[in-house]
Amino acid sequence: MPPKNYRYKKATFTRGGGHKFTNPRRLAAAKQAEEEEGMWGNREKKEEDSSEEGSDEESEDSGEPKKSGEQKERSKNNPNRTKKDNLKASDITNAPREMTRKEREAAEKEAARQRYWKLHLEGKTDQAKSDLARLAVIKKQREEAALQRKAEQEARAEAQKTKIASQGRKTKK
Repeated sequence: MPPKNYRYKKATFTRGGGHKFTNPRRLAAAKQAEEEEGMWGNREKKEEDSSEEGSDEESEDSGEPKKSGEQKERSKNNPNRTKKDNLKASDITNAPREMTRKEREAAEKEAARQRYWKLHLEGKTDQAKSDLARLAVIKKQREEAALQRKAEQEARAEAQKTKIASQGRKTKK
């Protein structure tokens, strides 16, 4: 026999309710279908096809397909449509303009840097002269060290020969 309060069983609720998860395959398929159809679906494609079939000569002359009344209305009433109304005077006129102070200073700085680098490569700057003098000193030291090593090597070879000769062995030729 069931308990007395069987009919009045209290419903148990979980936090957040029943969660439903999206199937990734269905999500990918829906995204692909949306990309293929575009924003307005196939309706826009059908309208373009029908307008192009009827007036091929008109669309070729104007350079762009004519919009139907509904499309014109959509473009007028679309709140998300961005308008390019922030034009600068320099964008409108094609006349050459003066450089700003920052642009002029940057150009002068770059020109000065190029001039200095050219003089540096020719060896006419103080830094280049000091670098060349330092390199000459280093080159001279290396030559002296190479001569000293060669002299020491020859002295060792002579010492080896005299040692062998004093022991009475034959030397290799």
